Amino acid sequence: METIDISLIEWSKAVVGLLAGFYWLFAPMTLGLSGVLCVTETIYVSTGAEKWLKTTHFWGRIFAVNWVATVGAGLMLLFAIGMYWANFAWWTADVLSVPLMLCAVVVFFLQSAFIAVMYLGWNRGKVFHLLSTYLSLGGALITLLCLSSVISWMQNPVGMTFNPTTARCEITDFSAMLFSEGTFYNFHHIASVSFMMAGILVIAVGSCFFWYGRYREQATDSIKIGAVIALMAMIGVVFTGVQNIEYVHSTQNVKWAATHRARLDADTTRLANLDVQHWVEGDSINGNLSVYEKIKRGREAHRTLYTLNDTEKGTLAHEIALRKFYDPVWIKDYFSYFGYGYFYNPDSSVMEENARYMLPDSTLVGGAFSVMKCSGIYLFMIIVLALVLSFVRRYEGKKWFSTLSMIALVVVYLSSYAGWIVSEVGHHPWLVNDLMPMHAAVSSMPVMAVQLEFVAIGLFLVFLMVIEIKVISNIVKKGFN
Repeated sequence: METIDISLIEWSKAVVGLLAGFYWLFAPMTLGLSGVLCVTETIYVSTGAEKWLKTTHFWGRIFAVNWVATVGAGLMLLFAIGMYWANFAWWTADVLSVPLMLCAVVVFFLQSAFIAVMYLGWNRGKVFHLLSTYLSLGGALITLLCLSSVISWMQNPVGMTFNPTTARCEITDFSAMLFSEGTFYNFHHIASVSFMMAGILVIAVGSCFFWYGRYREQATDSIKIGAVIALMAMIGVVFTGVQNIEYVHSTQNVKWAATHRARLDADTTRLANLDVQHWVEGDSINGNLSVYEKIKRGREAHRTLYTLNDTEKGTLAHEIALRKFYDPVWIKDYFSYFGYGYFYNPDSSVMEENARYMLPDSTLVGGAFSVMKCSGIYLFMIIVLALVLSFVRRYEGKKWFSTLSMIALVVVYLSSYAGWIVSEVGHHPWLVNDLMPMHAAVSSMPVMAVQLEFVAIGLFLVFLMVIEIKVISNIVKKGFN
């Protein structure tokens, strides 16, 4: 590890984080607006009221802009992962290529076809068009399921095996990966967050029309729908969030400790939390291996792989090394700590420094978790207020509500990014939990080149963001006509 330039890791993380943050601006909103369109068009088909047709058209235009931005940002993010984290992409390609390819097929063929019908098929009949809208939502949910399985696998790899001959991970049970417990919790939590974000957007934009005294009837109906969707989604966010915390507690106890601001004691080199106590020194009572023991076992797994590659096929040493990789006991006792082997160093002082490096920043992670909780309280108040005002239909003269709603739109994004920090920063230093740390996954590139690319990509994303804001502003200005 001492030969790795930490600045290269940080700048590579910054580039991918920048693109991931840009992607997150649009992806959850796109999924959430799909649900809003399903509700508004269902009401239109049921009632035949012209105002609901105009409402569907209005939110459909905003959805279209977000969908295009989501696809573009997603492609840039995938290319960036392959470019800046090439070792990770190569090592996991046989596993992650399956859900990512399924995701691409759904987006570029299935979902795009349904969206085309949504915008070009109004003369095909109300029911047929409504069906295409629901199928578009279904495509978005399938995409989310695939992405959730990728995120979950990186934090708890299941349904795979390691091929020692190719030194790559290979998928053995796709259903175990796609429908794992972690995928289930991630999918439902992200879906709930997406619908909540869309509901807040509908409330914020609807309140803007009252600020300028335009389209009061459609704005009131939109706010009512947005508030109901946001309230139901927030209940889902809280429920799935609690489940996620319990799951993290059982699979990633160090992240759980960082979330609750457990700090590393400089004197005892222990995390001040009972569940991960003796992280460095170990805890024989609870069956926790010390981090040094994990590093030694990971080092032994590395040596076995080196022996397999360096010895001639058919020799006794080669066969013994090969058999170990197919021994479930050895895999559990040694290979499961393969990633820790990258932190091995014969110098005990360096080993201690590496052990400390492996702990996530509890101040940042714990602070982000606190931001999530405080944001949730504010959003709940705005949603309830919007729901009450929409049913009594008393928005006139309440510009303060428009201001609070726009603030809520900023807060919901802030809260979602805080959740992303908890998930990813709390996962430090791993890209694949316990198997591949970041310094083993990063591409070998000049740091200066990565820095220049970060600036160039940042300027390009700012340009795209300006265009996005301008297009959506024009849609809002034109209103429901």
